[in-house]
Amino acid sequence: MVSIIAIVSALVVLRMLPAAAGSGEMHAGLLERATWESAACRFNQNIVQNATEYFAAIYGHYPSTPADLFPRFLDRIPRCPAHGSEYYYDEHHLVVCLHHRRH
Repeated sequence: MVSIIAIVSALVVLRMLPAAAGSGEMHAGLLERATWESAACRFNQNIVQNATEYFAAIYGHYPSTPADLFPRFLDRIPRCPAHGSEYYYDEHHLVVCLHHRRH
């Protein structure tokens, strides 16, 4: 029981250190948000890419835009969760976001 309290206390202290440093907390918060937004967008891109490949397997060609996947393959027109912009396809029919490009 004592070891659990020690671990929790250590985590609380580590979490409070950026606040003691001043502006570092804000920078860390923005970086954390940007990382989350990028991860969420890439997750959505993967879902849209899978739907794109399924569309191509059924119809024998790729859709013109990711919006063509709605409503049969996706429940909504695919957009970046962070910026709201629609996805598009590159020349290889890969899903691309204006804000979170794949590397």
